[in-house]
Amino acid sequence: MAELALTQMGTNMLPGILKILNESTEQSPDADNRRVNVAEAVKYMGPAVKPALPAFEALLRSGQQEKAYSGGRALAFSAPIVPEAFSILTNALLDPAPGVRDAATHGTGWCLSFSPHEFAVPALPLLVRNLKDPVDYLRSDTAAALANFTQHQCQEGKPEPDFLWLPLLEMLHDKYSYARTHSLSALSCSAYRDQLKPSLPEIQRLLTDPDEGVRRFATNLLQMIK
Repeated sequence: MAELALTQMGTNMLPGILKILNESTEQSPDADNRRVNVAEAVKYMGPAVKPALPAFEALLRSGQQEKAYSGGRALAFSAPIVPEAFSILTNALLDPAPGVRDAATHGTGWCLSFSPHEFAVPALPLLVRNLKDPVDYLRSDTAAALANFTQHQCQEGKPEPDFLWLPLLEMLHDKYSYARTHSLSALSCSAYRDQLKPSLPEIQRLLTDPDEGVRRFATNLLQMIK
């Protein structure tokens, strides 16, 4: 019924949605969940959401993390219906500003994690390129976005692109522990079992990693390979 109501009200809901997406100071535990849920509401509006894309892009480029992420999510949920939304995200993956690249990566990761996600596959080469971003958290968030994709593929029993596993394997040497963790997560799909067997010593080395999360993910990955 909520979906039907949103569909019927259409863009009449956009002012209220934009008001919530613009919130950036609330620190309550549920604040981010509310922004996610509100961003998701736009997918029920159909093509009528297109006039709101400039407002979503403005949030993406706002320079404030909560707002930027809200804009990225809103564009992600618009993208299956309005292709222009996905173009905004992919263009922003190459933006000079790290915060914009990060928010675009966040939005693209959402696109890659839900069905249908086939429209988002062209973004994969851009994400692979950004695995070498000089900014630590961007490499990490890019690996997390790729993990969204590989886990979705694994759950659906679909093949993984051959060009993904090697760059992710190289990320296991990254100096930033979260980048190593998310790369291990992205590789934790049975489709990569055979490719990763020659790299067992490399993965076993991570069992003594200083980061507990890396050690845990490495253990899980080794169990899958064996």
